[in-house]
Amino acid sequence: MCEQFKLMVPDTEIIQCAAEKIPLPDASVDVAIAAQSFHWFTNRAALEEIHRVLVPNGSFGMIWKILDLSIPWTRDLCDFLDILDAENSLVFPHREEWKKSVQTSSHSIYSVPQREM
Repeated sequence: MCEQFKLMVPDTEIIQCAAEKIPLPDASVDVAIAAQSFHWFTNRAALEEIHRVLVPNGSFGMIWKILDLSIPWTRDLCDFLDILDAENSLVFPHREEWKKSVQTSSHSIYSVPQREM
């Protein structure tokens, strides 16, 4: 993915690191984006670290594709995966637990989007 991104946006620096330990100075990033990935690090420590590197009024975007359950095969597949998820505690990105990590403090550093796009 990183190689493909560099082909499309060659002047962009890509840093691979743990969300809880970003090797950048305070207030050094205008925008941070997690696309199809926030479920892997949905915890307060990661959110605080992302907040630390963002400039004042910087943005953190979380992007997910939304399943179209009106398509029969997609609905059937999701029904099957939901059973596996319940039985095996698998992590799937379409769950809503990420909202808890954003809003579980009296000092909220982020806000939940008001609408889906």
